[in-house]
Amino acid sequence: MRNSFYDYSKVVYVDMVTPIIIGCPIHGDFMQTPDHHKLGNGCPCCSGHKRLNQKTKEEHKEYWIKNKITNSKKWIKHWQESNLQEQGYHCCPWQSFGIKAAEWTEYVCGKKKVKKKEETKKYCVKNGITNNSQWHKHYKENNLQEQGYPSNCASKYKMSDAEWTEYVCGKKKVLTSKKRK
Repeated sequence: MRNSFYDYSKVVYVDMVTPIIIGCPIHGDFMQTPDHHKLGNGCPCCSGHKRLNQKTKEEHKEYWIKNKITNSKKWIKHWQESNLQEQGYHCCPWQSFGIKAAEWTEYVCGKKKVKKKEETKKYCVKNGITNNSQWHKHYKENNLQEQGYPSNCASKYKMSDAEWTEYVCGKKKVLTSKKRK
C-alpha cells in the first residue's frame, strides 16, 4: 500500500471499509480499514493515538499485576500474543501516559530493594549453593527476582565467579593437576 515499513502479508482485501490486518515491525499486528490507512493512518501504538476504548493507567496497572508482567519486553510480547489492542490496552502504556518504560515498571511493580551481599550469602549457604551456575539454576526455579535477589551475584557485587565462590564457601577453590611420572 504505502511503503515497505508495514507487513501486508495478512491482508485479505474486501473493500475500503472492511478492516484488514497490517503488521507493524515494532508493535505487531493491528487492524485498520484500507481507507484510513490510505489517508496516512498507521500503527496506533507508533502514533500514540488514544482509542475510544483505551484503558486507563490504573486498568493497565491492574492487568500487569494480575498477569505477573514485570517489564516492558514481557508486556509487548504478551500484548502481541493476547490481541490486547482490541480490548483497549496500549502496547506501550508508558508512552501513552508520558513516562519512561523504567518509571512505568516501577509504578506498576514497585521498587524492589536488592538484597545485600550478606543476605545473599546466607541464602546460598542455607541452600547449598556454592557457585554462580548453581545460583542461576536455583534463581530461575525459585523466582528469586520477586524476593529481591540479583540474577548474577558475582557481577552485582563486583566480584569474579571465583571470588564469589570463595566468599560464599569461605575458602579458595583449588584446582589440582596430576603429575606425570
